[in-house]
Amino acid sequence: MLFRSGVTNDKTLESVAPGGSYRIIPLPEVINCEEFLEYARSQVGALYGFTTIVSCALDVLLPESICLRKYGTWICSGLVAAALMYAGFKPVQGWGDIYTVFPSEIAKELLTLV
Repeated sequence: MLFRSGVTNDKTLESVAPGGSYRIIPLPEVINCEEFLEYARSQVGALYGFTTIVSCALDVLLPESICLRKYGTWICSGLVAAALMYAGFKPVQGWGDIYTVFPSEIAKELLTLV
């Protein structure tokens, strides 16, 4: 999970989205769950990319014009997209930049296979 300090493995969903809502989408069978978790777990300790969020906003507004991302940082959707790619989920390759994929786009793609 991503938290203010970065990628962690000790937070519950309730603590990350207090008073908010979230949806758990099971991974489709075409995704290697063990590899997905292996990649996600290997990123524990990586920093949260606040600069990356700004860069993502600029990417959406001005595609291919500026990139301010800091190496070794993540945003939620980017981490999920990277873990899916690592686990062999082929549609990720068609998304282009994994940092500019919205969580809703990832969910929509996964829900077509569940």
